[in-house]
Amino acid sequence: MPTAGSDDFFANYRYMREEMRARQHEELLDVLASAEASAEAVAEAKKKLDALEDAASAEMQLEELIKAEGYADAVVMQQNGRVNVVVKAAELKPDQVLAIIHLVSNHLNISGRDVTVSFKP
Repeated sequence: MPTAGSDDFFANYRYMREEMRARQHEELLDVLASAEASAEAVAEAKKKLDALEDAASAEMQLEELIKAEGYADAVVMQQNGRVNVVVKAAELKPDQVLAIIHLVSNHLNISGRDVTVSFKP
């Protein structure tokens, strides 16, 4: 039976992630709009903006793929070359953790060592 606490956790985690991304997005747009920014700075900001959008899309896709595996909810967050996954479950068995790591590492083309999986009832 879902609890308000766990539902709040997933909603809050998504909100925190979106707020962080919105700040990063705004900072990059400020660079793009700045008349004082060098061509190199503008190019770097565009590259980071594209990466930010790609990361957001990949996170949403992974959340849906993980939920399709039978989990009630999941949140995925990429940061500093690492990926944190939290699934809504009473427990996770080692084979379930490995399956999630495999899914994430294949989808993002990263090492499984860079993926952390935890659960929240």
